[in-house]
Formats: sequence, structure tokens, C-alpha cells
Amino acid sequence: MSLKELRELRAWSVGDLARAAWLSTRTVAGAEAGTKRPQRNTLRRLAAALSLEPAELAAHLGESGAAASAALQRAEGARICSIPECPDPHVARGWCWRHYARWRKYGNPLAWKRASPGPKPPAKRRTREQRFWAHVAKAKGACWLWTGTIDLQGYGQFSRTSRRLVLAHRMAHELAHGPVPPGRVLANRCGTRACVNPQHWEVSTRADVGRRNLGRTRGEG
Repeated sequence: MSLKELRELRAWSVGDLARAAWLSTRTVAGAEAGTKRPQRNTLRRLAAALSLEPAELAAHLGESGAAASAALQRAEGARICSIPECPDPHVARGWCWRHYARWRKYGNPLAWKRASPGPKPPAKRRTREQRFWAHVAKAKGACWLWTGTIDLQGYGQFSRTSRRLVLAHRMAHELAHGPVPPGRVLANRCGTRACVNPQHWEVSTRADVGRRNLGRTRGEG
């Protein structure tokens, strides 16, 4: 019985046998036509796909498989891959080259692709307070200078959210003492606009700030 007849008994096409034996369609077609003498590895794969012994399949191939059959019988005790139903010869670590290559690449001889990584740990996002104080250069008993963005008037600016900027000294006061009451403003006691030391800013009214600035102007004159 020829290889073609064995294949047709299973209602397989050449492509079906090629996929089952892990061979190319061209190799299977050549083995059926007898135009190319199958190698031992090819015979083992075809035999495994057809549930036959390699030497038995070689005998079915007639003259083209006679030499391979004899070689298989001589190598009957040769070591093969330890993976069940794999007819390929041993290469390393008990596996054939195909399974050994998978182990080297994926860490598992039976793996088809690298296992997907586990869930990523949640990102350690800094709190608003941590982000703010990371831009402050503190000096004991002196001004705490803002090292982030400075506006045209010299006051620090802080990104409270992705769409909202606030004055840095107001944010510092809010973190230290809570929000500024409605209708009130912060008056600078040290004269350094980029300072965010809560002790250097006090809650006041716009009228008080205006009178204070006017007094400073007259004093300078």
C-alpha cells in the first residue's frame, strides 16, 4: 500500500498530512511520488501522523524507502525526543531540536509563544501634596522659594489638576491651614513673591492690602 493510499484511507489531502506531520506540502508530495527519497526524520514524522511504525511506513514506500527502512532498523535503539508522540531524534536535554528551541525561547518545550506577563502593579502616583512640595526649596527660618513655573508677576504657579493652575502660595496656605475664606486674599509679609512659606503669608482683605501697598509707596517717596 502506497503512502497516497494510506493518506486517502483517512480521507486526508496532501495538505492535511503535511500539517499533521509538521512537514511541507512539497515534501509530502515528493514522498508520495517517489521523486525524492525521504529522510529518516521525514519518515518518523509521517509515520507518527499515520499511526505507523517508521520502518513499517518505509516498507510501504517500496524501493524509495528501502534504504531508509534499513537505516531505521539499524538505529532502532537510537534516542528520540522525550515529548510524547514526537518522533524526532534527540538533540539536547531529552528533546528534539524543535522542542529544545522552544524551551530556549519561551522556557517551556511545549510553548508556542511567550507566556503573557502577569498584571502590572498599580502605578505609584504621587499625591497632590507630594507633587507640590517637590517644587519647594525650603530654608530654615527664611523664605521657601518655589522652583516650578513662575508667572510674569513673579508668583509661583502650580498645576492643581491637568486643566487648572493655581498660585503656589495659595496652594501652600491651603495645605497648611485650609482654603482661603471667600472674599479674602493672602498678603505677603516677606516681600518675596516666589515665596510659598505659609508663615510669610497672612489672610487679609483687598482693602487692607491696598492701604498697605499705598503706605509703602508713600514711604518710598
